[in-house]
Amino acid sequence: MKKFQAIIKFTIDDEFMSFVPSHRTYINYLLNKGIIDSYAVSMESQTCWITLNTDNKAEADKYLAKSPLYKYWTYYASCMSSIVALMPLSVIASHMGFKVS
Repeated sequence: MKKFQAIIKFTIDDEFMSFVPSHRTYINYLLNKGIIDSYAVSMESQTCWITLNTDNKAEADKYLAKSPLYKYWTYYASCMSSIVALMPLSVIASHMGFKVS
């Protein structure tokens, strides 16, 4: 298994919040199965960070695509090397062009 870090930017509209309960159920399911290691979200910056345990990026993308909130996302997922894993997320995000406050 490899670790993949997904940095997700999302938009919110009137319908968005109606999908949050089913999204939480799905994320909790993946956490309980050990597929997701960590999950953090900032509504203020409309950013989410997810660390997944999968064999390859295609598998990580497949899990992300099953989220009820997927249609609101623009994301980047990459394999975490030991060097990247030690870098602060703000550094990684800024290199990817995300605004870091």
